[in-house]
Amino acid sequence: MEGKGINRESGATEIFRFIKENHDCPGKNDIRDLYDTITPSYDKLYKSGYKDVIGVDVSPKSLDIAEQKGVYKKLICDEILPKGMPFKTDEFDVVICSGSIAPGHISPECFSEWTRIVKPGGFVVIVLRRCYVELQKDREYLHSAKLGESFQAEIRNLEKSKRWEVVLRQTFPGYIYEDGLLNDGIAVACRVLNHS
Repeated sequence: MEGKGINRESGATEIFRFIKENHDCPGKNDIRDLYDTITPSYDKLYKSGYKDVIGVDVSPKSLDIAEQKGVYKKLICDEILPKGMPFKTDEFDVVICSGSIAPGHISPECFSEWTRIVKPGGFVVIVLRRCYVELQKDREYLHSAKLGESFQAEIRNLEKSKRWEVVLRQTFPGYIYEDGLLNDGIAVACRVLNHS
């Protein structure tokens, strides 16, 4: 645990374990990395052979921090919006978003756009605080009913339309330590099926 803030290892470990177990071409894939740049420890992915990692953040300061890690092929300062991301259809094998689905930050409405930029058979991996989307005792003040409803609805809609299938949904302890409380995280991994 790292005092107040995000436990980089718990979220990164969930992401790394899932990709390592389910994606069989390390070193040959583009990983679209959408996240709060100070959150996860992507150096584990880099050391495992994932060299084409592209990071996107709206904050130049966060991108400066990310650049110091030395694991990114490219860093882009841009907003992450539900439509019109500056990437081609099927450009990436994986999209990872860790720590940025939150009230007032990245909206679950972006999930559809992520399925567009990820090749069929690739993955969208999302890690966030559980208390944002599920009501938890002693963390009610962090819960957003609107975000929780949108999160669940977007996942369901993309499943119903056969654009992706959820292949992992796991709650894990110790994602973030704040105000003297350990907060659980949720990791959701979806395999992209098609774009229409």
